[in-house]
Amino acid sequence: MKNLATLNSIYRGISAARHQWELAIIENLKEIGKEVKVLGDYYDPEDGWPEGLHIVIMDDDNYPQDIVIDSVKYEDKEHSNIAVHLCYWDPNKCDQWWSISDFSSDDADTILLAIQWPAKVKKGEAQPNEIEVLFAVDSEDNTKISICAMHESGWKDGSKREAIEKAVRDFLGDILTEYIEDPYEAHINDKSEEEKKAEFADTISKLASGLNTDFLWYELFWLSVPTL
Repeated sequence: MKNLATLNSIYRGISAARHQWELAIIENLKEIGKEVKVLGDYYDPEDGWPEGLHIVIMDDDNYPQDIVIDSVKYEDKEHSNIAVHLCYWDPNKCDQWWSISDFSSDDADTILLAIQWPAKVKKGEAQPNEIEVLFAVDSEDNTKISICAMHESGWKDGSKREAIEKAVRDFLGDILTEYIEDPYEAHINDKSEEEKKAEFADTISKLASGLNTDFLWYELFWLSVPTL
């Protein structure tokens, strides 16, 4: 069973990925330099709405309002760089520009997913833009710390294991030295120095193989974190 720190770290990874996704959209809109059409998957003119994306939002009095969004564009603003054009606000047509930050996160995602990218934005293949980050969670105080990071391109490097071991040793510091060499630690753990060295070596081997593991009171695990 995953502990809360692991669950929370995965959630933060989702948030980071969403942020990178929005930044990539902003970059595309800025490069295009003009309005880009927005269209819902199930648009049907017989429904009576103008062409675009129909969504329902809650107004300041918590009353549902039908709106239609027909385009987005880049804008140079401090808090948001995506402007959203409303062409309809029940019961009338309108001509209003809102910021993407004016919408809930779910509605914002729906709008961004409905962008009809022009042909110049090629379908292509997903670009390699992730880095593997090794985290440690202290089970005693539930804190999470990043130990090291590696690009996928470096996984085959012969120094991979050495780099991971150095990072973990630097992170544990005196804790590791005391655990392996302190006679009192050996007594309460009922393990010899050689056994504890082998235990640490096994931990590094698992991490070098991309596996998650535990050592002392730390949970050690890899997460893929998106980068630009």
